[in-house]
Amino acid sequence: MADADLRNRLMQAVNDAFDDQIAFTQQMVRFPSLMGEEAECQGFMADAMAERGFEVDHYRVDPHRLDGHPGASGPVHDYGDAWNAVGTLNREGTGRSLILNGHIDVVPTGRRDGWTADPFDPVIRDGWLYGRGSGDMKAGLVAGLFAHDAIRAVGMQPAGRVHLQSVIDEECGGLAALSCLERGYRADGVVVMEPSMTSGKAIITSMLGVNWMTIRVKGAPSHASGSFGAGASAIDNAVFLHGVLKDLEDDWNRDKADHSDYAGADRPIRINVGTIEGGEWRSSQPSECLMGVRFAIFPGERLDAAHERIAGWIEARCAEHPYLSHTPPELAFDTFRSEAYVTPEGTDLEAELLCAHRACHGEDLKRVATSGTADSRFYGLYDDTPALLFGPDCRGAHGFDECVNLASVRQVTQTLALFIAGWCGLEEQSDSS
Repeated sequence: MADADLRNRLMQAVNDAFDDQIAFTQQMVRFPSLMGEEAECQGFMADAMAERGFEVDHYRVDPHRLDGHPGASGPVHDYGDAWNAVGTLNREGTGRSLILNGHIDVVPTGRRDGWTADPFDPVIRDGWLYGRGSGDMKAGLVAGLFAHDAIRAVGMQPAGRVHLQSVIDEECGGLAALSCLERGYRADGVVVMEPSMTSGKAIITSMLGVNWMTIRVKGAPSHASGSFGAGASAIDNAVFLHGVLKDLEDDWNRDKADHSDYAGADRPIRINVGTIEGGEWRSSQPSECLMGVRFAIFPGERLDAAHERIAGWIEARCAEHPYLSHTPPELAFDTFRSEAYVTPEGTDLEAELLCAHRACHGEDLKRVATSGTADSRFYGLYDDTPALLFGPDCRGAHGFDECVNLASVRQVTQTLALFIAGWCGLEEQSDSS
């Protein structure tokens, strides 16, 4: 761990540049980096890293290079303009190496009248920065960049190799982060600056597995008046299946007692019907309805076993239905698929991060579990590298008025600067940095 003088100088360096850091984060939020539209924002991030002396690998993501990889999800959009930006410092460093990772892709805003301000015109109110992607997770990624700035400001640089990864695609499967691993980016430890819900006072060490599923529900079209024969509405059938899935969710959550990280959680397993498309004509009973579903699994559960559980549950309940008993729905477990990941306890990576936060802020970080997933799983599951989630406090992720707490952003940036100093070691800044 760095001495008190260096700690104080790093913390002050973060304070001195914090207005610039907020402005930079606001600029990042102004890029509407929705799925398939991230290129401009990614170019901005690549330029920012290059200006700071990083060796930048700004490359196009090719999802087909990952065909057959056990961690690969199916592509869900056109990757013709899909780019990652990886900045590298001190490639031949002698200290421990580190990957800092964050994503710049964001989810759709939903209807605009649900926001109190334009979601891509960030505003600050009561110490919170509002805007889509502010918390999930541009502020965290920017914290990693400005932690490096603080180290430079005190005339030092990491003694170990550092890769700062700005990736896309996290919200729909993580192919871009996995492509960094396939491209050869590896290190002794990984920190993903995903947000927490605890004012930056926690590290997330457990995450669920996540899978997307499409259910094709059939019906028999007829006139809406019922005057020309008995039909069956695919949308009504989908409503029935929605209830079936919620019953399964209740049943699945009874298993939480078997998983210590989730035993105290309210409903860690959520089966969410996120999209629904159906019908051909308002005066006809619809012949087809497509349900887009996201579900989660506990650590230790296999995806194929989860698929069998869902299929068996639906089959049993449809046997009682007058139409679905002879025309069952079709299930496809497509695109987004991830296994659960739990960071092993007692790693040097965790100890160093805990030590840095305690030295900066005089309090301990808690180990917490999340009911979501994140890109850190790739390094733990497929490269046997310890990986943690540590980021600022976010409210409203994926919802209206998403925002990030600026006091926690400052804390996280200070902790990251001191953590890099302790994990990688520091040396005098070279002339080329």
